[in-house]
Amino acid sequence: GQYRDLAQRMLDLNPQDAEASLELSYALSSLGSLALRRGQVGEAAADFQHSLDLKRHVLSQRREDHGLAASIANTQSWLASARAQEGRLNDAVLLYEQQRAILEDLRRAQPEALAWAYQLALAYKLEGILMTAQGRAEEAITRIADGIAMITTLLSKEPGNLLWLRDEADLRIVGSRLYLSQGRVADAGAEISRALTQVGKVSTVAAAQTADFRRVMVQAHVQHALLHHHAHAVAVHHMADFVGQHAHQGV
Repeated sequence: GQYRDLAQRMLDLNPQDAEASLELSYALSSLGSLALRRGQVGEAAADFQHSLDLKRHVLSQRREDHGLAASIANTQSWLASARAQEGRLNDAVLLYEQQRAILEDLRRAQPEALAWAYQLALAYKLEGILMTAQGRAEEAITRIADGIAMITTLLSKEPGNLLWLRDEADLRIVGSRLYLSQGRVADAGAEISRALTQVGKVSTVAAAQTADFRRVMVQAHVQHALLHHHAHAVAVHHMADFVGQHAHQGV
């Protein structure tokens, strides 16, 4: 709170000071993320919205500031998360779409900047997950495929990047779930096999054994088990139909 109060006083002294506006926006973003972690969703959303408004105002005066544009995209993602937790899914989707548009512009402006490509891959994933919650499965599948394609492109440049390997596995797990929900079992199986391959690469590096990686690893094995169970249940169902038909013919 002290950082925010100091930044607010700086801005009050000179309301036209862009740097003071940005300092206040950064303070608000930090407070918003803390509030979100504490479950204070309304307070977090208000902080993120205020931060976003300040950054947009400064960007209107610095249209070529790519770093600030990326910061806006990041704040939009945080605000979208808060809106989703409030149950305002349409607002959240709009924010994710705006975030994606900014990152796609940055990607076009600086195609060799891997940071924008990585953030864009994560944006595709978040948008896809929210589309799933809205029942827009086919659109979500497309968005997740976009994320996988982006991560795959990144890995072609740095094949040993453990963070990207983990995130590719995470995206493929989401894709596998989506395919299975649509009855596309073969596609679901292909995605989870690729996810397990990437998990296997990361699991050999002790330094990569973070809580996030363990979460992805567990989810990959759970999804694989679900697919195995699904295949077994389908086989049993088909066998029951076969036996029933032949028993009926015998009568």
